[in-house]
Amino acid sequence: MSIRTENIEVNFDLTLKKDLEENEEICPKCGGAGLQVSDNPFGLASDKDKYSEMFPHKKQTIAGCSHCYNGVQRKCAHCNELLGRKGWCDCTGYKNKQTEKQYLKDLEKWNKALKTSVEEHLKEDYTYMLYLDNYGQFFENIGDVIEFLQDQIEQGDIEISNITNMRLFKTNQTSLSFDVQSIIESATEELHDNAYENTMEHQEELQEFLNTFAEKMKKSTLTYFPNWEESIVISPNDLK
Repeated sequence: MSIRTENIEVNFDLTLKKDLEENEEICPKCGGAGLQVSDNPFGLASDKDKYSEMFPHKKQTIAGCSHCYNGVQRKCAHCNELLGRKGWCDCTGYKNKQTEKQYLKDLEKWNKALKTSVEEHLKEDYTYMLYLDNYGQFFENIGDVIEFLQDQIEQGDIEISNITNMRLFKTNQTSLSFDVQSIIESATEELHDNAYENTMEHQEELQEFLNTFAEKMKKSTLTYFPNWEESIVISPNDLK
């Protein structure tokens, strides 16, 4: 099969209007047109003995610019570098700002949580794990948390004054469970019209079986999630 090349002339005789915000610039790659030429390369089986490239031919077309949105790029507010299609920057100023935002978000979450002292927590009949938000780690009990923080102080990773900044949350737990109705809906979706109703007649029997299986798997599927509404306040005195 032979290949012929035809050149297509494309002319745009028009002017585009761009209303730019303070942190926006015309894309230097497409000049604000928001367009670029896409090669769409392809190859033929007969080409393998003729060319070193696997896809030596092209069917070029006009596509959206891959470096901007609508011919416009945003600038980083900290270093003024153009961001292309990225919504973020690698500069120190941007990273520091994101760290600050995350800290304020975590602090707001912490301030809203119901507070319990370590002394009060030890009197509770509490068997769930605990979540230390600062480190993103789960602990079996408050004793393990205290021991971990003592080690961090001994290793010089934190100061005793940092203890009041620790955000320790209680947790919720869940394990394997089944919703029979959803299972039957999915299983009978492509079956005949009465398949769902016929199977739902045995819903209770199937639910009982699945509940028994879920209980058998409870220990091996038990999963904990932070409970952002209940927290434990650790003081320097708790580490003595």
